[in-house]
Amino acid sequence: SGGPLLDNEGKVIGMNTAIASVTGGNTGVGFAVPINTIKRIIPQLIEYGKPLRGTLGIDVFFKTENGLGVGRVVDGGPASEAGIQGLRIERVREQRANGFVVEYLRPNREQTDKLISIAGKKVETTDDYQAAMDRHKPGDVVDLGPEIVAVLSNTWRRKEVRVKVIEASGESHVLDPEALTTVPVTVGQVRLPEPFNPNSLSHQHDISGQLRGVRRSGKSKRAKARANQDRPNRSRTAWKGSASNELSRDLRRLDARISERRGRLTERFRAVVGLLSELGYVENWQLTEEGSLLLGTFHELDLALCESIRGGHLDGHSAPELAALLSVFVYEARNGEDAPAWYPNASIEAAAGAIAAVVAEVQRKESAYGLPESRSIDPGLVAATYGWASGGSLVDVLTGETLTPGDFVRSMRQVIDILSQLAHIAPDEKTRKTARQAKGLLQRGIVEATVDEPSAEEP
Repeated sequence: SGGPLLDNEGKVIGMNTAIASVTGGNTGVGFAVPINTIKRIIPQLIEYGKPLRGTLGIDVFFKTENGLGVGRVVDGGPASEAGIQGLRIERVREQRANGFVVEYLRPNREQTDKLISIAGKKVETTDDYQAAMDRHKPGDVVDLGPEIVAVLSNTWRRKEVRVKVIEASGESHVLDPEALTTVPVTVGQVRLPEPFNPNSLSHQHDISGQLRGVRRSGKSKRAKARANQDRPNRSRTAWKGSASNELSRDLRRLDARISERRGRLTERFRAVVGLLSELGYVENWQLTEEGSLLLGTFHELDLALCESIRGGHLDGHSAPELAALLSVFVYEARNGEDAPAWYPNASIEAAAGAIAAVVAEVQRKESAYGLPESRSIDPGLVAATYGWASGGSLVDVLTGETLTPGDFVRSMRQVIDILSQLAHIAPDEKTRKTARQAKGLLQRGIVEATVDEPSAEEP
């Protein structure tokens, strides 16, 4: 239902969410989110649009006299890997006074594993558990005293919470509670990439880059925490010297990385220009007429596609045949399973073989220039594409195929995209016309319902 939940003094103690009513009116048992929970997640909702929670892989708890009983453990989760077991179900056999023997199942709450504390903090309620897990959540910037780190993950391993952090230098490690000389203090947050993967090197690089922009100040939470603990503050002069040294180290590391990447980028650029020059797309640092063909092609196999166009392997076909041939550029069999190809006619088979030879030659040249090789083509969708372009039903087209309807529609959209490009860039006028016809044949039924309208009219 929404709205604040107030106590007798007018203080907000929660947010109303629902009501269980027998009459259907506004009378019954109300349900609300506690104010402590709201305080915990509102900053996360404002910053990230969703709550960020650490987890142990335990999704059901029940209260006991000593901690929280573990009701259910998520398979493959941190708690499961640590050997924690959920509520045990036992078979009970009892003999009643009337002589009947009754057998039934019941949970054994006494012998179940219990969660007593996290990181030294006593856990008695589910709120205690969630608060402990949220204490150092991914994205938190934590002042450890000697250094500032950012939290990458917060998980449960071997019956203890493991907090993985990353330093401004880009080095990551797991916090060792026994090695800490001061109490960790959360002093801010960094923005996490979406969706966030703590093991992604690019995500770690992004976070460490943000962390290098974080600087302590005399009014930081760490300074306040130390004052509260009656610990002597470092002298301002000593701290400035430390910050200066840290900045110098960061600049040296940054200069080294920039130089290394600039060198790799230059080598890669020269290799690409060399390859394009050999194939006739570039001459004296200028695009040739063939280069204009490549400029109008947008596909991961753009070079192989352009070489196939220049070789005439896409000319002289019917609209269904052209659509079938272009499917070899978009289809990739799942899990590396190569299904036997079936070609509707000899013309398509011969052209597909010629395109495969073009791709192999492009791969050879890419390898000679030290560039990553383009992927090979896959004729596994040729028959289905030909059948759909020829007017076959979805059921008939997918009969005997391993493709799901969703994968088929996505593949048809990709073929339509290449056909749209070919209708603009093909040197042969008949091929451009055939591309437009093939596009119209594919855009029907379930495929037409999912294809975006073009932003401009095609010639």
